[in-house]
Amino acid sequence: MPVTIRDASLSDAETIAAYNSAMALETEGRQLDAALYRHVEALARQDPRCCGIRLYVEHENQRAQETYLALGMLKPGYDVMEVDFRKEAIQEQESSNA
Repeated sequence: MPVTIRDASLSDAETIAAYNSAMALETEGRQLDAALYRHVEALARQDPRCCGIRLYVEHENQRAQETYLALGMLKPGYDVMEVDFRKEAIQEQESSNA
């Protein structure tokens, strides 16, 4: 199946968020297949618009970190900053119930 890589646009935001959420649920507790990773890496290297591959890993998930390091990925030396609206909503609800 051919893969088309293109620049994302604002209209893709909902699809990207849904995909990321589904992938997180589907892959939780499972190990990345090295052959699949190598295939994706080869496709990405062939596209001059692609500058690399990034995976987000929970700090506590040592098994995943070891797997990605063994595949040749590196820790970039920075942390991801975010605002998690779901956590905010839970905290607000807990505050109002107290």
